[in-house]
Amino acid sequence: PTRKLQIYLDSGWPADNYEPTRSMRDRLIWKGYRPGTELFYLAFPEAKHDENAWATRSPIPFQFLFGKLPSFR
Repeated sequence: PTRKLQIYLDSGWPADNYEPTRSMRDRLIWKGYRPGTELFYLAFPEAKHDENAWATRSPIPFQFLFGKLPSFR
């Protein structure tokens, strides 16, 4: 990495762009992004590509990027 970035990737599995997302993760690791600190990747079994699935897992990237769950007041 040439600058400080934190990248979050996720997908459903086995559908929901699982293979392209996993390939992107592998490429970013190859480029030097460190899993768990600069890069966070998750695959969710049977999760779909829709608003309900995204809402279920939406707190996770906030936790990774900002270190705490967001407050939606």
